[in-house]
Amino acid sequence: MLGLTGCAPTAATFGAGYYDTTDSVVIRNLTIDDGSYVVGYTLEMRVVSPVTDAGLSCQLDEVSGRLAAFQETPSTVAANGEWQKLEYFGRFEVPNITVSIRCHPLVAGQYSITARNVDLYATPD
Repeated sequence: MLGLTGCAPTAATFGAGYYDTTDSVVIRNLTIDDGSYVVGYTLEMRVVSPVTDAGLSCQLDEVSGRLAAFQETPSTVAANGEWQKLEYFGRFEVPNITVSIRCHPLVAGQYSITARNVDLYATPD
């Protein structure tokens, strides 16, 4: 089975406000049937914050917590107001699960978080 969510051609603001380091911003979810897949994502993000050292740590996670994180080393997005491209993929043998692209603030503070051209995919391997 091929599970694709496709691309979002326009930018979408996922959050504007105060975020703590324990807060999670879910960019997109995808449910995958049992099997062997290449699972990955591409997206562009723009993060703005007046806080020193602000930014996001983003990674591919399994929503229920039954499995360890898919992406062991998260991608970092600086809060510099510029569009930054994130990409990740890996080969996995999985049960029926839902995965998501999730981001967490590196430091607490005010953020404006925007994403565009989001593609979260699972291609049979």
